[in-house]
This record gives sequence, C-alpha cells and structure tokens, in this order.
Amino acid sequence: MATFTEYTDILPDPGNYIDNAGSASSSNTGASLGVGFKSVSFTSNAPIMRDRTNSGRLLTRSQIYHKWEIKVSYNPMTEAQFRVVNSFLIARQGTLKPFFIKLPQYGAEVDLTCNAALVGASQIITTNAVADPSVGSLFTVTDANNSNHTKAYMITTVENATDHNTTVGALTGNQKRITFTPGLQKAVSASQTLELSNPLMKVIQTKNQTSYSLDQNNLYNLSLTLEEVTT
Repeated sequence: MATFTEYTDILPDPGNYIDNAGSASSSNTGASLGVGFKSVSFTSNAPIMRDRTNSGRLLTRSQIYHKWEIKVSYNPMTEAQFRVVNSFLIARQGTLKPFFIKLPQYGAEVDLTCNAALVGASQIITTNAVADPSVGSLFTVTDANNSNHTKAYMITTVENATDHNTTVGALTGNQKRITFTPGLQKAVSASQTLELSNPLMKVIQTKNQTSYSLDQNNLYNLSLTLEEVTT
C-alpha cells in the first residue's frame, strides 16, 4: 500500500486491480481482484444515409458520428467481488461520469510509434522494427500533445515494405502503413504511440439505473450496457 495522486477510473477486472482507497494497483496484494467477464458483445455503430437517383444510382454518406457499443455480462460473483464492481459503477452515477474499460479480446499486440496524421485520416505510417500488428486489432492514441484523444480505432489492413499498394505510396525498411476505421477524430503529432498492448476504451453507461440479481447460491449477477464517448 502507498500514497497516490489520483483515483483509478478503469473498470475493475482481472488485469486492473483497485484497492479500498480507490487507487489502481499492479497486483492483488492489498487490492480487490476484479471478476472476469462471462460474455462480451461488441458493436460498431456507423449510421449511413442511403438514397438513389432517378436512374437508380446509389448515393451514400455518413449520417452521424461513429461509436462502439459494448454489452458485458459478468460471471456469477461472490459478495466481495460484487461490492468492488458495483461500488465503482455507483460512483459513476449512471450516465453522468465516463470511465475506461479494457476488453479481454484486445491487447495482445506491441505498441507502435507513428508519423503525424491529420483529422479524418484513415491511414497512418509507423516505422517500428517489430512484427506487423494483426488485422482486427483495436488501438487508441497516446498523444503527449493531446490528452483528450480517447477514440478507439480498429485496424483493417496492414501493409509493409514487401506487401503494399504502390499507387498509395512505396514503403521501405521497417515502414508499415496501417489502415483503420473510423477516420481520426483528432490530428496526431509525430512520434506518438498507437496503444495496442493496452487499449482502454472510454465509455459511459447507457442507463441511469444500475441493478443486479442475487441467486439461490448467494451469487450476484450483473450486466452492463455501455457506449463509447469521446471528449
């Protein structure tokens, strides 16, 4: 146990501990181990407007912003496990206060240092001498010049020096061209980090009510419906 400077805002799970004082802990010594998820539903919500001309030609455009939607069901919890998770959620007061969540299916990748990119860009260049990240991986951007860039992005293609589209641009050495969706919400400065090893999604509960059930085995059952938020 030690003093600290800020309370953790990461939903407790088996990789993110929280102690009784409310701080993050790197181990479960003196801290409460978060219970694992039973199931996770992950949705990409990108509403599109579609129309057709008199000749039948299709016209499409984005209707509103993109967001990720998450539904989490917990494994049955003991009272001690439940109190940790439930008290964290109650402190967020329903839809009032956002927090971060780590999804168990993402994070098995190496962080990358990237070149600069403009708002709306859907491709970014990296130069790390590491294996290519996996298509379908999720990442966030750690930008020392913009701490409010919390949007999460999904990789759709990865090009390298031996396998790339020359009409877009040549790649040499350790360069990788990563295509992702949606386009960048904010500009990214040069030499910043694409966070693939620990992508934390900023979310908020979609309801103001936080409820649970208690079964005949005195185990607690809890599920959450969340949506991504950005600032």
